[in-house]
Amino acid sequence: MDYAKHTTADIRHLAALGATRAQDCGACVQIGVNLARGDGVEAEVLRAALGRDSSTPLAEAQRDALHFGRAVTLQERGAADLRERLRNRFGDGAVVELSWAVAVAQFYPVLERAMGFAESCSLVPATVED
Repeated sequence: MDYAKHTTADIRHLAALGATRAQDCGACVQIGVNLARGDGVEAEVLRAALGRDSSTPLAEAQRDALHFGRAVTLQERGAADLRERLRNRFGDGAVVELSWAVAVAQFYPVLERAMGFAESCSLVPATVED
């Protein structure tokens, strides 16, 4: 994600991961994990985001990004509050970057359903390689 200037890779990928998990597609979550690892997001951060490692808690900004992706995707009430928290922390440009990350993360699950490859995806555990 070379376009990003206002956020870090972990923040962007966690927002995307929150959106993808909300789409309930395990294969697509794995794609997101692989992309995040390729961009240098630490395995421990991803494991914590997936609920697999409680010994490495996410930082507040990371939690906000993860929950923002989910809240926007599911049209939850808390999305506006999370967006403002992220805007206050990182600026207006970050909201644009995170909005793109959330929107693009939904591409694969929606494409699979539209093409009939996945009438309903099931959330299978994604693996996080070190």
